[in-house]
Amino acid sequence: MDTITIELYIDNVELANPLGSHTGIHKLGFVYITVKDLPMSLQSSLGSVFLAKVHYSLDDEKYGYKAIFEPLIQDLKRLLDQGIQFPGNAYKIAIWQIW
Repeated sequence: MDTITIELYIDNVELANPLGSHTGIHKLGFVYITVKDLPMSLQSSLGSVFLAKVHYSLDDEKYGYKAIFEPLIQDLKRLLDQGIQFPGNAYKIAIWQIW
């Protein structure tokens, strides 16, 4: 079975004026996945970056990262255990790094 390596990273974005009175209230966290086994020409394009999760950034402090990321972690564990089936090929997933 072949392996597909994925990379996860998180980016927090302030949707309101960062100098205004509502700073931090409208902040969202975005988790992205990229496939590291693609050719470099494809890895550098935005079409190879996939949105995996969006969460309200203030929930990080309120509930903690474990509660927020539990659904994504369960999905990734399922990918690690079962892999992905394509017609004619089966691939195992390997998580390369998390930022």
